[in-house]
Amino acid sequence: MLDLLSNALTAILGGGATGLLGSAVTGWLDYKHQAAKYKHDQRMEELSQQAIELENEGALAIADRKATAAEQVARSQAQTASYGADRATYAIGTHADNGWLIAVDVLRGIIRPLLTLYCAAILTMLLIYIEHTIGPGTQAELIGGILQQLVNGILYICSTVLLWWFGSRPRHSAKVHA
Repeated sequence: MLDLLSNALTAILGGGATGLLGSAVTGWLDYKHQAAKYKHDQRMEELSQQAIELENEGALAIADRKATAAEQVARSQAQTASYGADRATYAIGTHADNGWLIAVDVLRGIIRPLLTLYCAAILTMLLIYIEHTIGPGTQAELIGGILQQLVNGILYICSTVLLWWFGSRPRHSAKVHA
């Protein structure tokens, strides 16, 4: 009977130890599985954040390209409108035979060329005046002052004409996108 009791006790203790060992292994495996799942979820969240950042960067790039394209279209339209305004005439349609409107159209057409010729004539007359003013007895300081005024006048008049003439048009953008 002792043998029977000993075998029963061994079976109970062995089964309990095996159960505890199985429970510990299952707990450890569950822990490892949860850790792997957490690590996987964390990595998926990082990848999701990266995807969102890439989508945002793409959306910003698209918005930038659209804004640039819209700006270029607006510039082109403004330049086209500017050309149209230069060609615009008052003597059209029912007013085509009105002499005053024809005169206004002619005057509008020749303002820029006449302004350029006028500036060139002023500079030429200024140069001729300086040549007659400067003689063999003229002091070096006076010559330097006159030449400085001549250079300043040329710079002023030329920059005014060029910026007025060519500055009335919108600039073309040199921005190039890769």
